[in-house]
Amino acid sequence: SSTNSTSSTNVVAATPPASYQPGVKWLNVNKGVGPVKLNKVGFAYSTDDKMLSLLLNADVTFSGVTFSVEGLGLAFSPTNLFKGENINPEFRLSGLGLSINKDPLMISGMFMKVDQPDGGLSFYGSAQLSTSKFSIAGVGSYSKKGDQTSFFIYDMYNGPIGGPAFFFVTGIAAGFGYNKSIKIPEVQQVKDFPLVAMALNPDPKKTLNDILGELITGNWIPDSPGD
Repeated sequence: SSTNSTSSTNVVAATPPASYQPGVKWLNVNKGVGPVKLNKVGFAYSTDDKMLSLLLNADVTFSGVTFSVEGLGLAFSPTNLFKGENINPEFRLSGLGLSINKDPLMISGMFMKVDQPDGGLSFYGSAQLSTSKFSIAGVGSYSKKGDQTSFFIYDMYNGPIGGPAFFFVTGIAAGFGYNKSIKIPEVQQVKDFPLVAMALNPDPKKTLNDILGELITGNWIPDSPGD
């Protein structure tokens, strides 16, 4: 496929929306001390195992290199805490990110774990390499439920490829899925459809991981055994 837009060079990796972590209530903080920035704090209570989770999203930046953590924290039993017993703390981490910004080069990536309501487990990721001349970006996922596995990958190259003046190709995008289907958007949804937004990005404030978050929360590429 081809595009005639170069706006996708604005797509950069950043903190994804927290809505991909179901059941977590988040409070925006956006406070920094030195190289550390605390973006959000959150909490969740599981009625299944009676565990309370205290989580945070934060960044640490040194010399143009940023490390990000998503959903980092502990889960423990509040009942045992009130009784003065062992609270049996458990470590939590939903995502890790890395961004290196050394103008004109930018390299970034994000890896997220998503627990599915039906008991399955999915891993999502995004990665990008950009220079002043071109940009390469990709998103993908791997899911497993029981013995059933599925995955998809979608990549985009944005930069001059060539061709005659009336059909000069400035980008190409391609994807592949296994045991996956794709939900076709309504006409009014096309420009905001995550895979289209990734290629054309009409909103310069929307980052690659914003798009990945919408892909997850909208379940645009659901599991579909046999496809």
